[in-house]
Amino acid sequence: RNRYLAAYLRCMESGEEFEAVCRFLCRHDGQYHWHLTRAVPLRGDSGSIRKWIGTCTDIHDQKNSAELTQSHQLWLQQVLDMMPMGVIFVEQGSGNIAFANRAAIQMAGGKLPLGEGDCTDDSGNPIGIADLPVARVSRGERLEGLQMTWTTSSGVRRMLIYSEILPAMFGEPSIGMILFQDVTLLKQAEAELQQKQEDLIRSNEDLQQFAYAVSHDLQEPLRMVSGYTQLIARRYKGKLDANADEYIQFTIEGADRMSQLIRDLLAFSRAGNPETRRLEQVDMGSVVDWALLNLQIAVNESGAVVTRGLLPAVTGDQARLAMAMQNLIGNAIKYHSAEPPQVHISASRDGETWVFCVADNGIGFDMKYVERVFGVFKRLHGKDVPGTGIGLAIAKKIVEIHKGRIWAESEPGKGSKFYFTIPVG
Repeated sequence: RNRYLAAYLRCMESGEEFEAVCRFLCRHDGQYHWHLTRAVPLRGDSGSIRKWIGTCTDIHDQKNSAELTQSHQLWLQQVLDMMPMGVIFVEQGSGNIAFANRAAIQMAGGKLPLGEGDCTDDSGNPIGIADLPVARVSRGERLEGLQMTWTTSSGVRRMLIYSEILPAMFGEPSIGMILFQDVTLLKQAEAELQQKQEDLIRSNEDLQQFAYAVSHDLQEPLRMVSGYTQLIARRYKGKLDANADEYIQFTIEGADRMSQLIRDLLAFSRAGNPETRRLEQVDMGSVVDWALLNLQIAVNESGAVVTRGLLPAVTGDQARLAMAMQNLIGNAIKYHSAEPPQVHISASRDGETWVFCVADNGIGFDMKYVERVFGVFKRLHGKDVPGTGIGLAIAKKIVEIHKGRIWAESEPGKGSKFYFTIPVG
């Protein structure tokens, strides 16, 4: 009120035009409304003020709307400044930058519009001024994942750029919005990951070749040791003392175990190489037939009875799946109880996954050792049962390269159930 009265008195004395914004009490609703008050003096022939003519306009709604709009603009600017992605608004036609958030200014090293500086595409070709993002967007182009290398005072950056044209409002020119992200570190990480993958593939290939070479080179001296020891056993059996015969037998058995261990290690290295998979539609019933054919001697000697339910077809490597099934069935036969082995193979569908189960009536094991049974050389029953402890580890590797998982449920004296999954399709 005091400011209003002071402005009024000053204009009365000086004769200048009067304008003020203040609130008046409105009689129709008893509320204070913002008003714009204006007055101009009318002068006579002598130049003196004869009277004042003025208006008083209710601008309450417009003022609140303007304040709200300004508040929204400040809020939007704060939100955009918080974004780690660069945001630029470009006027269509002129190419003037109407707004740039904090991230855009920082990425540009304070140099806008976006792209001023040494710009190249992914092939290293220079990008001309007319083809810079701001120029293209000002012409109405939409950029979808444009990549370019941008050199500024802040360094060399790899940019990924998108844009959209926003509709014009209230007679203003339409605005192009440019979104860009600094993907320099991401590209470096991708390059490093690609290099590590290539190094890993080479390492695996070298390791596999090494395994083949070691297998061949070790098998030869082992065959020689085993052959000559068996020759000694046949020629000198009964001619030496009882201890000598026993020692010779130990030597033969040790060489045989070492030979089997080398073969199993070679199978383990082959099973875990996904690069050599041959994916095709595989009937799991045929896989079981193949496994049982390889286990025929063990089945006959143990008197095992192997049954199966209805088994589906899956996409996989038939030879490897047969190896996994052979190891699971062979494991069930090997660790049987006093009763002849009873093995049942079944399958059920769980969403987009087939769940297979190999159940037996064997000696079982304590579930606290469940993780150990799938480890290399991890055996729960010592030397009482023959084997190298690699069979279940091979099965685990084969299931994993088929993007499945394997687990077991068991209880001592009550048999075991081994489950594994294969994706449907």
